[in-house]
Amino acid sequence: MPAAEVSPAAVVASVDPNRSMIDVPTFGGAAAVPAPSAPPAPIDALDDRTTVAPPRKPRAAWRLVLPDGSTHQVTGTTVIGRQPDSAAAPGATATLAIDDPDGLVSKSHAVIELDRGRLAVRDLGSTNGVVALAADGREVEVASDSSTALDDGFEVELGSFVIKIEKS
Repeated sequence: MPAAEVSPAAVVASVDPNRSMIDVPTFGGAAAVPAPSAPPAPIDALDDRTTVAPPRKPRAAWRLVLPDGSTHQVTGTTVIGRQPDSAAAPGATATLAIDDPDGLVSKSHAVIELDRGRLAVRDLGSTNGVVALAADGREVEVASDSSTALDDGFEVELGSFVIKIEKS
């Protein structure tokens, strides 16, 4: 039996976009086959879609609570003392003056450093030193050549002046 020839026009002519099946000519007549589904979206069209991300959790904020109840929000590097000078700590972005009539706190006593969400304290060569008091009672003498990490609930003692550390 000779092979039947089907022209592409005959196949295209029998496709009805409103039908789920198309008629394809065969040797003995026509056969129904499923109609092609919509072509897949081009890759470029997929790349243009943007999904909205869930809201980011805000970074924890650190603050210093002074003995009189006042607070200081830590947003960078803060020099603390009776007459703090930001030049005492290169890169300092703030100063926090301490009212200490007894003179136990040095002019530029210590620096609180915020780096990638972590808080640390460093002595700036003060006369009466710096002690970090952990919530569990541990005491750490703070050196001027290295920083001591702080956490929520710590206290920093400058001379006899105590600053509480809070993370919100």
